[in-house]
Amino acid sequence: MAAVLPVAAAPPTASADFDKSVAPFFAEHCNRCHDAKVAKSDFRMDTLSRKVGVENTPQWVEIMERINSGEMPP
Repeated sequence: MAAVLPVAAAPPTASADFDKSVAPFFAEHCNRCHDAKVAKSDFRMDTLSRKVGVENTPQWVEIMERINSGEMPP
């Protein structure tokens, strides 16, 4: 039982945070213009991996900069 307690008491994972906070924001404000049907500016949110890595870091940086500057969502 003691081995289970630390896991149960562990903080939420980044994936849980994404699902709870980030994904709903994208669904409400981004996906209708940046998905397979529309892809404004040739940018799709639906295919972007939530795991930031070498391949997608530039896209995530651009998303953060546009949201923080107020440019997006329109």
